[in-house]
Amino acid sequence: MKDGWIYRSGIASSVYSCGLKKTGQYDLALLRFPKPACWTGCFTQNRCAAAPIIYAKSLLKQGKDVRLLLINSGNANAATGREGLDDIKFLTKRIEALSGIDSEEIIVSSTGVIGEPLPKERISAALPELLQRSSGFEDSVADAIMTTDTKRKISELSFYSHGQLFHIWAMAKGSGMIFPHLATMLVFIITDFPLSEWKGNLLKDVVDESFNKITVDGDMSTNDSVFLFSIGENAKANKTDFKDALMSVAKELSEKIVEDGEGAHKIVNVVVKNASGVEDAKKAASKIANSELVKTAIYGEDPNWGRVYAALGASGASFDPLKVSISFDDKPACRNGKKAKDYSEEALSKIMKHNRFSIIIDLNAGDASYNIFTTDLSYEYIKINASYRS
Repeated sequence: MKDGWIYRSGIASSVYSCGLKKTGQYDLALLRFPKPACWTGCFTQNRCAAAPIIYAKSLLKQGKDVRLLLINSGNANAATGREGLDDIKFLTKRIEALSGIDSEEIIVSSTGVIGEPLPKERISAALPELLQRSSGFEDSVADAIMTTDTKRKISELSFYSHGQLFHIWAMAKGSGMIFPHLATMLVFIITDFPLSEWKGNLLKDVVDESFNKITVDGDMSTNDSVFLFSIGENAKANKTDFKDALMSVAKELSEKIVEDGEGAHKIVNVVVKNASGVEDAKKAASKIANSELVKTAIYGEDPNWGRVYAALGASGASFDPLKVSISFDDKPACRNGKKAKDYSEEALSKIMKHNRFSIIIDLNAGDASYNIFTTDLSYEYIKINASYRS
């Protein structure tokens, strides 16, 4: 959609391959804003956070606006010591010398293999052409940030607030190492809605209800980031309107990440309801959604609800096992802690052949609920990750 807002907004982009990926695919992306962009971010809770995370947090703390993003795939710049931060500063100073953009108005984001030094000289050599190419906007930036992803992930939405039209454009990468508290995931969201001092709390609320409610394999990466940028002017606008629109975009992208999960064939919504509290519901949903036995049963289309029941009991959630009920979509498997009287293996098996379905756990202990989208665990997942660095 070349006539869309993102193409008319003055935002420029370019992509390049400098050999960070053995496949020769695009591994560098550049995004340049027409003016300093107000921004905020949410980042991985992994204690071994990568250098780009540490650097971005320092910029955010200083309240610096952003003019340019440099994103690379194929190398995470994680577990690289102080040299990892030095490499980022080297690249931002190089961009400043080439473009005149202040180095402290530049964010560098990375994804890829952990533990390898960032090939800064190779990236630096590509910068003149990257900057020269960035005269318009192309969706191919979403290709350049991919690692094991099989498809680009983009979401666009327009909405009104107080009679004025606003826009959101977003892209994401993520396929493996996906788990709540962010994943091996980079998300970049751009809007012309004017942001203010509440932007950080708003983004966190949205992330908690979208990207923190997905899992592929229960692993949390070192580079997870969700960035929100605004190039909007002061305008009369309602933050609730924006939050609703942002939530819609975030949920669309988070589901695209699960759909593109490494080796995934099925997407399952694990729903825990009537828990004594949200934390109990979250513990139960997380344990079930990340259970390898549950996930392999999903892959095998085996309605073995006993695996769900056992994972629930190991979750640490508080409930009475004699009051638990489990259903696959609307078909009962367990009632009051034992096989349902109207249990039908045939009906449950039929549901599990679907590409999407829900596993619903009723704890009958309160009124709190929580859900997480998960995938099956297939042979392809093992193949992808057994040869990730090959």
